[in-house]
Amino acid sequence: MKKLNVILVYNQEEDKILMCQRAKEPFKGKFNLVGGHVEKGEEELHAAYRELQEETGITNQDISLAHLMNFQYPFNDMELEVCRRRKYWAYGSSSRRI
Repeated sequence: MKKLNVILVYNQEEDKILMCQRAKEPFKGKFNLVGGHVEKGEEELHAAYRELQEETGITNQDISLAHLMNFQYPFNDMELEVCRRRKYWAYGSSSRRI
């Protein structure tokens, strides 16, 4: 089964969402959400961070992601994983809002 992911990154007020403008075909110049293919054997959250960094330069040091839900499309032999930005980042003894 083919696996894809989409990463929802929104601002603190949760009224804007990060989108990327496509640099190549298909759909060059159009906007889309961050995401892509999950490689065979790749852990899903790792794939989400990889796609996020490849498409935006944002790393796991900049943002914390959480799994939200999966959609399965058996007729297309495909699964779509949705990850989102966590509201709060907590590493060590301090927390910061992102």
